[in-house]
Amino acid sequence: MANVTLRGVSKRFKNLVAVDDVSIDIADGEFVVLLGPTGAGKTTTLRLVAGLEKPEAGSVLIDGKDVTGFAPSQRDVSFVFQQYSLYPHLSVRDNLAFPLKSPAHSLNASQIKARVEHVAELVQIAHKLDNRSTALSGGEMQRVAIGRALVRDPAVFLMDEPLSSLDAKLRGDLRVELKRIQKELGATLLYVTHDQIEAMTMADRIGILDEGRLVQLGTPREIYEDPVNVHVAARLGQPAINLLPVSVMGGVSAPQSASTMGIRTEHLDVIGQGTRASDNDDAAMKVAATLERVEFLGDQNRLHLRMGDHRIVTLGDGDIEYRIQPGSEMTLRARNALYFDQNGERVRG
Repeated sequence: MANVTLRGVSKRFKNLVAVDDVSIDIADGEFVVLLGPTGAGKTTTLRLVAGLEKPEAGSVLIDGKDVTGFAPSQRDVSFVFQQYSLYPHLSVRDNLAFPLKSPAHSLNASQIKARVEHVAELVQIAHKLDNRSTALSGGEMQRVAIGRALVRDPAVFLMDEPLSSLDAKLRGDLRVELKRIQKELGATLLYVTHDQIEAMTMADRIGILDEGRLVQLGTPREIYEDPVNVHVAARLGQPAINLLPVSVMGGVSAPQSASTMGIRTEHLDVIGQGTRASDNDDAAMKVAATLERVEFLGDQNRLHLRMGDHRIVTLGDGDIEYRIQPGSEMTLRARNALYFDQNGERVRG
């Protein structure tokens, strides 16, 4: 495998800046996920690494070699697209073997057969090798698409939201499989998604993109616990972080320049009603709220509350819905709050 480096890379489409001065170092064998909403520049960044787009500025290096001017075929990368892009008239075996029949690979029939069967076992599709690709389920087709990238044994794997078209259960299953495969191979993998769960569960590091700029890069825990601004704080966490004016939580000792307080659901406690927080908590951190509804999710309940003009969400015990009713007045206590200034930048105090 190989490391990947982007140095001040920028890409513009007419008047739109898709990627804006992005620099990132991806270590050999590292799994890096680029996370952001539609239009953040994730796919364009991936295509710049693959050579499918040319940057206006900056350079792309693979294994320490400047490949900015190289064609895609010269970069030794494999690309897995959002859509399966399989050959419908070919069997699974022939779909997997297809990249190995290029003149760039000097492999004989027995070598191709051995590599195809090894990869088929790796992605757990060996029992379908003689099936037409059109006879597969969505999850199986995506396994074949991933296997077709693996079979080439490239220096770098690039994946553009490969699980987004699958149902929730299949996405969960393939997340686990893909991480297992990446660790087993020691592969260098750059992965693009808008799904925070994929990013949190698979990545060694996450890069948050916003309007073409790399806003923050760090481990999932670093990004979640120590975001640099409101945008980053809001990208991770389900339910999303509660963002409130500092004045709402009366008596809070906030940094002087802070105008917004961010409180994760697990850091907003309900006092009383047999829930987590104690009635002896610091009174200065308490605030009244009204319960609007309880969202039952099996292992937990989400409590949707109103504090004046503000709606917030916190977590409740598994049976709290039997003890309280919509319209109930409740007392909340915030802890481990994050603070942001009027421009949305993190304030530490």
